[in-house]
Amino acid sequence: TATEVLESFALEIDKRELGSQRYRDPDVETNRDASEITSAEVGNFRGMVEKLLDQPDSLWIDAIGKLLSDTVVDESDDALKITDFEQLLAGEWMINPDSKILYHHDNKTVRFYCNGQVTELPNTVNLLKSVQQLCNSIELTPSLLKQCQQDSSLSQLLLDMANRNALIPVIDE
Repeated sequence: TATEVLESFALEIDKRELGSQRYRDPDVETNRDASEITSAEVGNFRGMVEKLLDQPDSLWIDAIGKLLSDTVVDESDDALKITDFEQLLAGEWMINPDSKILYHHDNKTVRFYCNGQVTELPNTVNLLKSVQQLCNSIELTPSLLKQCQQDSSLSQLLLDMANRNALIPVIDE
């Protein structure tokens, strides 16, 4: 929804400290109803948003990527603690059904979005292919894991995903 887009954009602005200028309306009466939104406040907010429209594409890409991949995944204390890629290779893994993963790439970088978080990776042909396979997979095949193991940034990404419950072990029923 439009509200979610604005919230995501506002969070990204705050993270990058682009919105360091706080909104103040000197014309607001101190004894007015706290739940009232005045036309002056709407106009001032609109002006702030219009200034933000000229921000670089990277800000918009991150805001959209984080918004579209944002979800709540249980990161409980009893989550797996995977410290070595060999632990991933020893098991069968799948993308957590509650996780959302996306990517965006340009000539230099691949920005991988997982559950509202972004990881920037160097853009190489092999890395991009692996990221595409990862985003389009439900279960991670041994060949995909071995392929990812060849790149240290991808290996670390998968370890991070496993430790945040974005990757979970396949449980045979």
